[in-house]
Amino acid sequence: MSGDRGLGRHGRRSTGPKTAAGKAICARNARRHGLTRFEPDPEQVRELSLAVMAHFGLDEGRRTLATCLADAELRIQHVQRVISRSFLEGRGPRFSVGAAERYFAEAQTRHRDALDELTGAVEERNDK
Repeated sequence: MSGDRGLGRHGRRSTGPKTAAGKAICARNARRHGLTRFEPDPEQVRELSLAVMAHFGLDEGRRTLATCLADAELRIQHVQRVISRSFLEGRGPRFSVGAAERYFAEAQTRHRDALDELTGAVEERNDK
């Protein structure tokens, strides 16, 4: 019972699927809408990271930061495209708004963290 602490009366009953069939159904949810299986095109990431490096005046040693920002930006664009396409095709979303919000929030967090690190690197360079 120690694992149930803090879950409350309803939380003990709502901890996800228990059977193999239920787990299989849940595993397909994320693949169905296309939000999780996205991997940005490496060439697009490279081109965008080079543009970021040029914009911020970064040297080759900061390429990883620029690549993280480029990857996050492409993920944000992907989530927005999936949502828009779903509505434009007249089907409505094949996912819950909550699911879209989670994927979008994750991409935004990656983007913000990368941008914060890049900004710190630029400020550090300018202080020298």
